[in-house]
Amino acid sequence: SECPARRHNAGVTLGRVRMASTKCGMAAPRVFICYRRDDSAGHAGRLFDRLSARLGAERVFRDIDTLAAGEDFQQAVQRRLAESDLVLALIGTRWLQAADAQGRPRLADPADPVRVEIASALRQGLRVVPVLLQGATLPAAERLPDDLAALPRHQAVDLRDGSFDRDVDLLLERIAPGRRRRRRWLVAGVAV
Repeated sequence: SECPARRHNAGVTLGRVRMASTKCGMAAPRVFICYRRDDSAGHAGRLFDRLSARLGAERVFRDIDTLAAGEDFQQAVQRRLAESDLVLALIGTRWLQAADAQGRPRLADPADPVRVEIASALRQGLRVVPVLLQGATLPAAERLPDDLAALPRHQAVDLRDGSFDRDVDLLLERIAPGRRRRRRWLVAGVAV
């Protein structure tokens, strides 16, 4: 019988795709999680755990979970970004307001890791999915540096604590059709 994931995905283009096949022929994307630690580290960790469980840990990159001790951070991030199929850009409620020690906006710094990761992904033509956390909104292009101005044109998804598992299921359906969590039903019978 035909894989339901393949049937669901018939004729759908998922952007630049370089995914390995799975047991039913449906591809699992290589996912890069981009986040700001002081704004979304907890959500990034939970999302990494859920995606790793469903796509495989080797297919999901999050710096703190994936990099080896002593590895060159910038080189490793750029290498993993180049190997990725899509980037999940986690945007919390303070993402745009994040400031450095001198009070300057972190996104204004061309060397800011979040800016570098998203700008690199956009330049490479990767699929970038803004993930809006806890009701955060996507900033307008005019509030972003020029190399991030295209970000608001990318379709965003919401991720909330109160509906985290359901939101992850919806995210998975959008980035990897057919990879949603299978719900198991328990039917209890009583003998009379």
